[in-house]
Amino acid sequence: MALALDDESVSLVIGDDGVGIRPQDLKRTQTHGLVGMRQCVSARGGRFEIERAAPHGTIISVSMPRERSADAMIFGPIATPIASPLA
Repeated sequence: MALALDDESVSLVIGDDGVGIRPQDLKRTQTHGLVGMRQCVSARGGRFEIERAAPHGTIISVSMPRERSADAMIFGPIATPIASPLA
């Protein structure tokens, strides 16, 4: 997992070493998971990519343009961490 923040964008890459996503899974329209993520990111000017990793696993990459007003809400002094129920 990697999170990068620069002056222009915020990027997140998440990968695993599971069985990997099949090409036909990327085209399924009867579910809202991947399709909904792609639409949400695209509607905000971002880029969403999902690919099968070699030799197995899946990599999801999201890059979003930085919005200064959103940064202030998320990263500003009033932001507080959310406690995990698993902690």
